[in-house]
Amino acid sequence: MYWVLFTIWPLLNYLLNKEYCQNLDSSISIENKNKIVRNLISAVHSIGCVVNLIFAYYTSLESWRIIAVLYSMGYFIWDSYLIIILNYVSEFPYLIHHCISLHIFEYVLFNNYNTSFVLLLILYGELSNFPNYLVYHKIKKQVDKNDNILLYTSIKYWKHIQILWFVFFRIIVYGRYLTTLYTLVDSYVLSIGCYTLYIMGIYWTYGQIKSLCKEYYSNQGLKNE
Repeated sequence: MYWVLFTIWPLLNYLLNKEYCQNLDSSISIENKNKIVRNLISAVHSIGCVVNLIFAYYTSLESWRIIAVLYSMGYFIWDSYLIIILNYVSEFPYLIHHCISLHIFEYVLFNNYNTSFVLLLILYGELSNFPNYLVYHKIKKQVDKNDNILLYTSIKYWKHIQILWFVFFRIIVYGRYLTTLYTLVDSYVLSIGCYTLYIMGIYWTYGQIKSLCKEYYSNQGLKNE
């Protein structure tokens, strides 16, 4: 019955597009509605992934490990499919992330050498993403910041929390585990993949800080406020 895990994402996508989108503000574009739905699906995956990994780590049950792996592999395959089929060119870099993630989960599924360590690595990586979904959701639902100053202010403060949270879990905690990664796993491909994800995380953080400063702390941003 493990195959059921692969059906979660297309079914969730169908239900959210059919039911949830109808209740969104009519002034929100179709493109942004689609992005809101995909962001919600990503959030569901991330939360479920963390829960599964915690159970897999602390129970050491093979069944939980399989569920955790297939649950996430199904998501990454589904999201990669959408990016390619719908030609989301701006999201092509995510394909690198997804391919690396699929290989990491494959390692957890078929290799018993220090998989608990790899589970923790994935756990902190996913945990670092939590505020991202809330911030993205708020941004896409914001039609005009001048019409909703409360939402605009909320986004501003949540962006600060988002960056601090990401830096702590993805740069500091995740980075600490990477210092011993190459001695604890027997896969050079997995090690290179994890280091690549770490570098991508640093680059993303730099972009977010730069965007935050430009939007809220430059002369232009201050005038807009």
